[in-house]
Amino acid sequence: MDAYTHLANEFRGRIEVIANAVDEIAPQLEVASRILFNQLVQDQKLLICAVGGDACCAEHIAQAARQGDNANAAIPCIAFTSNHAPDSSTALLNDVKPVCRDGDVLLLIDTAKAAPFVGSCFNFARERNLHLLLLSEVSEAEAAVCIPIVAAKREVRLELALMASHSLLDLLQRLMNGDS
Repeated sequence: MDAYTHLANEFRGRIEVIANAVDEIAPQLEVASRILFNQLVQDQKLLICAVGGDACCAEHIAQAARQGDNANAAIPCIAFTSNHAPDSSTALLNDVKPVCRDGDVLLLIDTAKAAPFVGSCFNFARERNLHLLLLSEVSEAEAAVCIPIVAAKREVRLELALMASHSLLDLLQRLMNGDS
């Protein structure tokens, strides 16, 4: 198989996974955007946590949220990330403590199935009275909203998490602009 055919197959496969995911994740993204909107109008902020490969996704989404433009307001948002193993969650969450307040929204991005990190974040959110939004393959009853990120390949899960995060911001901006 030549390089073009290989790449075309890869692109089509990834696009298909993302397109097929919309039926499953759209309702959760809508609920998540409303939770985030309701908290932002109460002067709360969005905190995003991720480790390892998910850290780049968290940083990207936080930057997109903070930027705003002529049509969209900037969203108060801070990313807390670590490129280290998921067991670095204690140090990461210690960084979050001074800036979080009751009612803030914690978006946890976990495409690597990092159970210790997810568990630490759940405990942290519960202790701090944060609204927890989870982008993960792991579903958790304790999350306010769990947005399933399911794909066989990790890199496709990252792409799906990035697409879902951008979609969340898009829905949020629609609410902020008075569109329902």
